[in-house]
Amino acid sequence: MPLLFEHQLPHGDYQYKIRAASNDLGKMARVGEITVWAARKHKNDENWEAFEIRMELHADKGEIHLFANDKAEPIATLSIEKLPQAAISILDSDLAETDPEQEIGLLEAMLDQINDGDATAEIAELILDRFPTDPIIGCLVKGALSTVLGRVIRCWFPIRREVRPPSELLGMLGNCLGENKWQMAKTFVWRSATCAMRLGF
Repeated sequence: MPLLFEHQLPHGDYQYKIRAASNDLGKMARVGEITVWAARKHKNDENWEAFEIRMELHADKGEIHLFANDKAEPIATLSIEKLPQAAISILDSDLAETDPEQEIGLLEAMLDQINDGDATAEIAELILDRFPTDPIIGCLVKGALSTVLGRVIRCWFPIRREVRPPSELLGMLGNCLGENKWQMAKTFVWRSATCAMRLGF
């Protein structure tokens, strides 16, 4: 799977790892996939405890379906085509890149509005169930998920202005993500670090 970004860091007795990767979007007919994987392992253990968010990109519908761990049903669905113009304008502005909380708050609000107010709370609850006393995993997932979602939305609208087959849209989306992967890596580090510092780490 093409790697979008990956990061490892030690803290206390644990080693943490976060990875965002996609399948080969240019070879997909209608549905692409991006996975955000966060994990930790104790210094005396070789086994990683992991949490995963999988995003299905439905190019024919302009939708993103979010799945957590091994859940069969999506925990959230975001219709890119139905985003309000005000939200698109903020995501297209420099403000979203320089103010991480602005974009994270916007994306969470959009998810909650579309999914009856439960999406971000359910994601947070699933993380707490898996890692009840470890907020660092939550910061890693929050930083990675918001970075990937924001970039997918930014990439989507320029290529969607013309009617194209879903396979072509996915290929162009994959190219756009690849061209911006270093910016995504920097954005992720900034957001995750900001989250961790606010928690006192």
